Amino acid sequence: VSPQGVLANTRPGFGAPARRARVRTAPSVFLPATRYCARRVAPVPFKREQRLAFGSAAELYDAVRPSYPSEAVRWLVGEAPRRILELGAGTGIFTRVLEASGHEVVAIEPDAEMRARLLARSPGVQTYHGEAEAIPLPDASVDAVVCAQAHWWFDPERAYGEIARVIRPGGVFGAIWNTPDSRNALAADLNAIGADIPEPVLGARFSSLEAM
Repeated sequence: VSPQGVLANTRPGFGAPARRARVRTAPSVFLPATRYCARRVAPVPFKREQRLAFGSAAELYDAVRPSYPSEAVRWLVGEAPRRILELGAGTGIFTRVLEASGHEVVAIEPDAEMRARLLARSPGVQTYHGEAEAIPLPDASVDAVVCAQAHWWFDPERAYGEIARVIRPGGVFGAIWNTPDSRNALAADLNAIGADIPEPVLGARFSSLEAM
């Protein structure tokens, strides 16, 4: 299946300039295979305390969680160097792929222990404490906002407004996640459980989604 995306316009009158922002919901990466496809995903109910639960195992998390192919980065943000904000950057697994692709990365991570691991591995990355619902950056300050394995932790009504605020005109918002290799029977059954996930609800700042 070819990668898909969605388009959304930010609306005037919501505290951000009226502009068009491309919103891409991600190639789901099949590992160890290199092929990938797109699937739309909706956030789970907002539970702030749960997304702070990984820090005690930050080193193990960084060692065993899979990375992402550079092709996925090119699909999300293109090949030209950009200033990219990564939300929920964790220990920097996707951060390192973005860096290796030539982009300037600003990493936002709420968990101090995860953030410390990111800085240990990528000391040159601008890294801040923060959340998708309260991004500590100025308006229109990045070319793209991305997240890897983190989109479902967002509180959509608050997060999408913040994302719209910090993206420059014509910028990209993209979410990416790994899924099990569906060529394996057990993995295929697990994938089927979540096959009917609805489209994301982007909130009042955005118009209706348009399929790409």
